[in-house]
Amino acid sequence: MTTRSHTHTAPVAAHEANIAYENNPFLVTIHGVKELFTKAQAITITLIVLAALALLGNIGRVIVNVANQLNSSESGYSTSMSIDSSSTDPLPSFSTMISQINPMGWAMIGIVILIVLIVWLIALLIGTYIKSILDYTASRIALGETVSFGQALSGGLNQLFPYLWVQIIVGFKVFLWSLLFIVPGFIMAVRYSLAGVSFYASGKRGNAAVKDSIELTRGAWLTTFGSYYGLDLLTGGIASVLLQTGSKVMLYRQFSAYRAASKTKPAAHVLSWLALILPIVFVVLALLLIALAIAFAVSLGNSARM
Repeated sequence: MTTRSHTHTAPVAAHEANIAYENNPFLVTIHGVKELFTKAQAITITLIVLAALALLGNIGRVIVNVANQLNSSESGYSTSMSIDSSSTDPLPSFSTMISQINPMGWAMIGIVILIVLIVWLIALLIGTYIKSILDYTASRIALGETVSFGQALSGGLNQLFPYLWVQIIVGFKVFLWSLLFIVPGFIMAVRYSLAGVSFYASGKRGNAAVKDSIELTRGAWLTTFGSYYGLDLLTGGIASVLLQTGSKVMLYRQFSAYRAASKTKPAAHVLSWLALILPIVFVVLALLLIALAIAFAVSLGNSARM
């Protein structure tokens, strides 16, 4: 049985491949998901199952929270009446608690911290591995290949640590940009979003993959954002992994093709503007409602004291 090798194929120019640029963010996502169904069916089915499990988990949490709220409202009065006034003694100060810890206690604290750190590192590696599988799959499909489940697993594992380094660079840069009042970090996170796909598709490593993502998304920030989050907002984020992976397929393909052909990207579609503006409008309205509720409560309190 022969093993298929994955060479880094340069994307062809737009006029040679006859690739029409799609700036409708909904269609970008839909076409990308169709590509996933066609060329990486096993991975796509897995993502759908995970999305369904996440939906069921969210529904279960809502039911549990409602039940807890009902129980707490019924037992709240009796619980408040049964509190013993003798249990209101002040807690010892933090410095007193620290001074009372013996060497064995410090050793136990150190062990707990070490265990937490190990668990965090394992979770980081698992999360990075899953992300690498998806970016590997998106990169191969963007280059016109078909990806089996086994190829995706091995492809994501073979370059895991170089891929992790790319993600560390992205995370560090987003953090630095976020220090400038959050918004620049959000903007640059979208510009860096194709770094993982570029890592696998073009063979670029480290900061070169990050710079390649910046070049690819130049002049198409809004289209990139709308493709990632347009349909994602409508689904409540349940299928975000599937939708964003599909978007990466189409975005990398058409961005790289237009760059190779030295063509200017079309302006963003109105739906991309809506995907950006509507969440901002909802946040502003929510803040206004909260402010009005606080003002109303304060006015009621003042009128009650008069």
